Amino acid sequence: MKLSDQRKSNWILLLCCSAALFLSLGVNQLAQTKQQIPAPTGHVNDFAGVVDEKTKQQLENILENVKLKTGIEFDLATVQSTGGQDISDFSLELAKDWNIGAHTTAKKSLLLVLAVNEKMSFTRFSRSVQNDLPEGVLGEMGQRMRALVDAGQFSEALNAGVQHFVSSLGQKLAFSTEDFDKAPAGSTTNPAASGPPASQPTDEAGPAIPRSTKTEAGAEAINTSAARKEKPSAKTKKPGTSVDDAAESEEVELTLTRPLEERVVILKAFLDGHPDSKSRVRATELL
Repeated sequence: MKLSDQRKSNWILLLCCSAALFLSLGVNQLAQTKQQIPAPTGHVNDFAGVVDEKTKQQLENILENVKLKTGIEFDLATVQSTGGQDISDFSLELAKDWNIGAHTTAKKSLLLVLAVNEKMSFTRFSRSVQNDLPEGVLGEMGQRMRALVDAGQFSEALNAGVQHFVSSLGQKLAFSTEDFDKAPAGSTTNPAASGPPASQPTDEAGPAIPRSTKTEAGAEAINTSAARKEKPSAKTKKPGTSVDDAAESEEVELTLTRPLEERVVILKAFLDGHPDSKSRVRATELL
């Protein structure tokens, strides 16, 4: 009996040690997943060390000029890995931590997150910036970046995405992007209220990239179901309000970043479930 009791004690001790080890590994894994990304120090936050210095400075200049001209803050973050998280969930957590690009962020802002090991990117944007965004621009950005990201050309991918975004934004908001790759003159005023810089640029931000009217399969991966959770529930919203229209427009535009087969299914479901939506025309067009 004594021997049996001793064995039971040993087994209990072993189980307790195993449980403690399991919990410790789980906590460590969670900490690795969260990664504790530092606060941003500029528009280009290259934590993965994959952006060459020349491209980094050029993108800093372009995005600072965008902020001065439009009041829109567009920040980039590269990380080595998402630590096992889906890129959508990872980017959402980072957007909330930084208060940049989260849907409820008050300021007009976007956050593009690129994960090197996973070769994935995801762009978050605040609700307040949605009306300023050119139609379908985020899906088009993802499409232009996709092949370069797959090839490990991360500097080139970010440059291509930002150049297309800025060119499209300039066309929609009717401002010139010439010399945006040069450092802006120092300004201490509120970007949203200061208006154009003293020297008026007149054309484009680097090489012109033709716009695509539709995005084909293989665009940047976005978890549409996760994006839906961020907008108001269809059961509680009041039909016809500008907020609802914006949310439905966002839901339709996000389908541009899904593979073609999935996009068709999502758009058909949207049309069935939103008979009075102002975005039905756009959804039908994308089908």
